[in-house]
Amino acid sequence: MKKLPKKIGKYNIQKKISEGGMSSVYLAEHPGLKRFVIIKKLKNLEGVQAIERFEREARIMMDLRNEGIVQVHDYFNEGSYCYTVMEYVDGLTLEELLDKKRIINNDFAMLIIREVCKALKYSHDNGIIHRDIKPANIMISRNGEVKLTDFGIATSNQDAGDGLTIEGMTLGTPAYMPPEQFSRSKYVDHRADIYSVGVTLYEIVCGKKPFPGGFNSETLDAIHYGRFISPRKINPRIKRVILRVIKKTMHRKYARRYKDIKKIITTFTKHLKAYKNIKESIYSYIWENNNEKTFKKTEPIRQKKKHTKLIKSSVTAITCAILLGISGLYCYNHGYFHELFFSSSIGALRIKIKVNKFRINKDPKDLYIKTFLYKKEKGILKRVKDVSFNYKNNSLDNETIQSKWYHCFTSKKKYLNAGHYFLNIHCENQNFQKHFYLQPRCIQKMNKATISAEEINFTLVSGIRQPLYVYYTVRDIRNRKNITASTDLYIYYYGWKKWNKFIRLKNYKKILTSGKRCLFKIHKKNYYTKFHRIYVNHYQNILSLNIHLTPIPGKIYIDANKESLRVLINNSNYYFWGGKSRKYKKLEKTITGQWQKILLDPGYYRITVKKSSSIKRSANVVIKSGSKMRLKITYDSTKKNIALRVIK
Repeated sequence: MKKLPKKIGKYNIQKKISEGGMSSVYLAEHPGLKRFVIIKKLKNLEGVQAIERFEREARIMMDLRNEGIVQVHDYFNEGSYCYTVMEYVDGLTLEELLDKKRIINNDFAMLIIREVCKALKYSHDNGIIHRDIKPANIMISRNGEVKLTDFGIATSNQDAGDGLTIEGMTLGTPAYMPPEQFSRSKYVDHRADIYSVGVTLYEIVCGKKPFPGGFNSETLDAIHYGRFISPRKINPRIKRVILRVIKKTMHRKYARRYKDIKKIITTFTKHLKAYKNIKESIYSYIWENNNEKTFKKTEPIRQKKKHTKLIKSSVTAITCAILLGISGLYCYNHGYFHELFFSSSIGALRIKIKVNKFRINKDPKDLYIKTFLYKKEKGILKRVKDVSFNYKNNSLDNETIQSKWYHCFTSKKKYLNAGHYFLNIHCENQNFQKHFYLQPRCIQKMNKATISAEEINFTLVSGIRQPLYVYYTVRDIRNRKNITASTDLYIYYYGWKKWNKFIRLKNYKKILTSGKRCLFKIHKKNYYTKFHRIYVNHYQNILSLNIHLTPIPGKIYIDANKESLRVLINNSNYYFWGGKSRKYKKLEKTITGQWQKILLDPGYYRITVKKSSSIKRSANVVIKSGSKMRLKITYDSTKKNIALRVIK
């Protein structure tokens, strides 16, 4: 028996850890730093390739600086021997852990394999393939660190042509090698390491290798054709995510495996969110309340005290969120949310439909009612898809005279953004259409007719007829005043002929029929001309047009010699910006050296300019369609008064 050397190089030898055919491993102490290191001694100096491979392992491991890889500190020759000085890992190998535990539980298996994959990801990114991943080459320290070691047969891009691995040579541990590594070890890529990771994962969750036995024909055939016992047959408690990873990583065809080991890291990370401190969890699983010789089968630590508090706080938070959600949904569905917070921008709409019971002899459930709502944006009508009108038959709830003659359908109150809308209702054979401007709630509440909501009423008047009958009503969009009988109102149809002349034609009933597209032009002095195009289905023979005309606004230009004076129109900070694109806007304060333009609908207005509650001035103005006027505001700081002058 050889005597243990006291020193190797400058290092003091403590004990011999192991001895093999090619090398010996010693535990040593650095003389100056007083830190333990591992010294690996190459014994067989007969082969030049053995020395070159030993040097290459040292060079590769010295270049890899990662917390998941055992570090090499030094390499030197002494006498006729070569030595490598490596980091000392106080712990045990995964192989030793398996000897004591036999089977590793699911979560810990995913934790340790994920740490191995992180180290391999770093190695692959630096162009180095390990080629010998197995439990014996995976170290677990007493601090809960997982480290990869033994890069003795690793290959790198820089060493591709060094001749140490010859084509046809087989290197590695057969039970963990992929099929391609048996025939061409020199040309395997990172997918060989991915395969070995899958075999290692299989072994630690099943307690046995997928391909037991030595280097024989039976083992080679099983590896080549991918024949191994399903992990669930050995351990029924294996999680599905682990089964999927094993199946993907151990595929006999390397093209069918994961393209990148990062995919395994990502997959396992999703299932390990409960483990905040990885090292502490691994330490607890192996060593907490145990010694080296006794290993208690416990789950990795999940910080129980914090976990209990987290559950309580989570339950409280979820309960509060559910209650808030229910109350918020109730307020939203009943309109309280819109009434309180968006009364200046959102309006309410309700539709009422009456169907004559005697002219339409149908059960209310069988009536055909289809409602389409469009919003005008930048001159284009766009369908409002997220609004559905669920009608309720109110005639069943009361016994009024009206309910005896009609089926009365009322929709729920809908809250929509204020603006121009177009409503199209298909009810049996009749098509009802209406252009309207939906005012915001703050304006609707000022009018008795719209205090609850803007109501649109439609009555189905008759049954099926062949000719198309047109009924029209023209109103002013501002006050809904009926202007149908105005002498300067003209409606054109069919080649822009006036309506009163068109209906006198002998063949007008042949021209105006259902199942075609109709185009109308409505013109009135001091109003914008409106074009109305509508397609009438073949089963619809009554067209009811409700047309709102928009007046041509007048313009007021405000010129002031004082900044930040408040301007009020009819004692309000808000006004309707006239024109085709009507808006409910807030009046800005005066700006010197800049004209402020305001568009107002024709009518009488009272304009007030205020500096304070005591310093103010008002003037009455008449706005006509297309008119322009200038409002000059002069503030005298010495007399502290305001003068208004209207210039037409």
